[in-house]
Amino acid sequence: MEIRKATIEDAACISSIFWESWQTGYRGLIDQAYLDGLRPDHWQAFFASQLQPGSLEAQVAMLGPEAAGAVAYGAFIPPTGSQVPARGMCRLCMCGLPL
Repeated sequence: MEIRKATIEDAACISSIFWESWQTGYRGLIDQAYLDGLRPDHWQAFFASQLQPGSLEAQVAMLGPEAAGAVAYGAFIPPTGSQVPARGMCRLCMCGLPL
């Protein structure tokens, strides 16, 4: 297994990994209808906008050519004109709520 720094090109892959983890990790803990409404690309735009210098960072665990896991951490850049504090905005987005 190789762990490497994620790039913007990994946004779709990371989103899919987050989606899969939500489908199994939160089953029975949050409304199933909400989970059923999520799609593998749910977080793709978020990661594509945040995986840039000075913002969110992520690592991708590669098992051969396939991504086997991902972790995201670091700063968050809120959208221009947002009235929600950055910390709250990040939590809302990672909880699946749109920006």
